[in-house]
Amino acid sequence: MSTLSQTARAILLPIFLGCATLSGNAQSKPQSVCNLPQLAPGAHQSVRIAAIAASGTDMGVLTDASCPSIQPTWFELSLRSKRNRKKLHDEIEKSGKAAVVLTGELFGPQQPDPQLPEPIRKNYHPGWGHLGAFPTKIVVYRIESVRAIDEEAR
Repeated sequence: MSTLSQTARAILLPIFLGCATLSGNAQSKPQSVCNLPQLAPGAHQSVRIAAIAASGTDMGVLTDASCPSIQPTWFELSLRSKRNRKKLHDEIEKSGKAAVVLTGELFGPQQPDPQLPEPIRKNYHPGWGHLGAFPTKIVVYRIESVRAIDEEAR
C-alpha cells in the first residue's frame, strides 16, 4: 500500500466513524432535562434533550414536569437552520409552552471573574439568563420537533 493511500485511509477512517457516531446519536432517545449531566464550572458538552420550552422563542426556560424539584435550564437559540422555529414561536404564543426536542451545547455554571477578590469569588456564583438565575444554559443549534402540550400536563 502506498504512503498516499495509507495517509488518505488514516484521515478518512476517523471522519467516517465520526459521521456514523453522530448519525447514531441523532437517532437515540433524547435525554430529559431531569437527567442533564452536572457540569463543572466553565465546562460544556453537546446534548440532545426533550423538554418543555416556555417564556419565549429566542430565549427562555426549559423544564420537565416529571422532575419539578430540578432547577430549570436557560436556553438561547443559535439555530443553524430555521426549521421548526416558526412552529415553536406559534405554540409559545398560543399557549405559553411547547414540548420540544432540541440539539445544542449545554454549558455548566459560569466561573466568577478572576479579577474579583478571593472571598467574593468563593461565594459568588454567576448564572445564565434572566437576572443570572440559571446555573446552566443550552445554546440550541437545532429544533428537532415541537408539539402542543396536553391540557392535563399544564
